[in-house]
Amino acid sequence: MEKRDNIRELLGITQLEMAMLLKISRAQWSMYESGKRSLPTAALILLGNIKMQLMNSEARDFKALPSVIHQENEKRKVLEALLKENQYQLLTVTRKIAASSKKYEAHIRMLQLTDFLASSQEITEPMINTLKAIETTAKKGIDKTGLPLLKFRIHQAILEKEALVLKAALDEI
Repeated sequence: MEKRDNIRELLGITQLEMAMLLKISRAQWSMYESGKRSLPTAALILLGNIKMQLMNSEARDFKALPSVIHQENEKRKVLEALLKENQYQLLTVTRKIAASSKKYEAHIRMLQLTDFLASSQEITEPMINTLKAIETTAKKGIDKTGLPLLKFRIHQAILEKEALVLKAALDEI
């Protein structure tokens, strides 16, 4: 005998569950599945009815089932909540970028100013010390804001991509 097509795998059930549906023993089903034995007539008729039901259900729209509708509604709620959280995080990181950019640019302008004033011919000794202090502060500020600014921008790009994925998932529902 030949091995039978495995309807129970299509249904996603175990050998025991299939045997219980057909009112036979698990051993009888196992032997039928492996092609070593045939099924009792009543079990064959029921199996035929199950196969016909599967073929008919494939033609029907499974999305109309109450359980599937409920699941789709739950998915929509979760995706909408994730999208709202994403939008909040995107707004937050955008604000952080604006604040960090402002500080970073101010430190750059401080360096430009010290460079301009240092090249001036009318520079005095007290002014040199002041310029060095301003330059040190500016360099520390650049070090302090530069890397976080980069991280914020990367985070922003990731959030923007995530928003696209979430919107696409919502459109599929």
